[in-house]
Amino acid sequence: MSRLKFVLWNGLGAGLWATTVVGLGYFFRDELTRAMTLLALLGRWVLSLGLVLLGVFLAAKYLGRRRVMRRLRLAHIPTDGWKRRRETCAPSVKLNMCPM
Repeated sequence: MSRLKFVLWNGLGAGLWATTVVGLGYFFRDELTRAMTLLALLGRWVLSLGLVLLGVFLAAKYLGRRRVMRRLRLAHIPTDGWKRRRETCAPSVKLNMCPM
C-alpha cells in the first residue's frame, strides 16, 4: 500500500471515528448528565462494591494457587530420595504423566 493511500484511509478512519464519538455524545448528552448525577450519589457504594469484588477475586486466585502449590509439594520426590533408591536397587515405579 502506498503512503498516500495509507494516509487517506487513516484520515478517513480518524474522521469517521471522531464524528461517531461526537455524534453519540451529542445524542446522549442528557443521559450522560443523569448518569453522572446518579454516579455521584452512589459513588461510594459503587466504589466499595468494586473493591469488595476485587478482594474476593484476588482471594480466590490466591487460595487456588496455594491449593495447586500444595498438591505439587506433596507430589515432589527429592533428588536424594531417588539417588538412595537407585543405590539400594529398590524397585521403582515410573509413571508417564503426559496426557494421551
